[in-house]
Amino acid sequence: MYVAERCYAALGNMSKADYLRKLNKLIATEGIDNFRVQAKLAVLYKQFHQAEAILIQNDEIEEAMAMYQELHRWDESIKIAEKFKHQDVREFKENYFQWLLETNQEAKAAEVKEREQDYSTAIQLYLRGGLPAKAANVVSSN
Repeated sequence: MYVAERCYAALGNMSKADYLRKLNKLIATEGIDNFRVQAKLAVLYKQFHQAEAILIQNDEIEEAMAMYQELHRWDESIKIAEKFKHQDVREFKENYFQWLLETNQEAKAAEVKEREQDYSTAIQLYLRGGLPAKAANVVSSN
């Protein structure tokens, strides 16, 4: 892992080098068999659902949600919050929706509203996002 960290740094991939540096420190303090180390290794290999399972198995719900948030996979984080009835699930949904609007992702925001069965808002967002066919599909199916 130390060699991989140095290689990524030499290649200029500082985000991976930084991730591996933190992982190497965690391995040094906790050991390779620690569940957090195993979860971070799963993330490194892009096995996100395995990392989620490891964290949830060890009652680290917040950490599993934070992992997905760091990866900008807000949908997955919200699914975990809903599944485990997290107290801030409503706030997470509102923040995610606001972020989608601020970053001009109207189509994704429309999908969120469609899942929440807020069809009127979904149609407006699809139209704003330049997707009239999807808006028509919402109208015809509901």
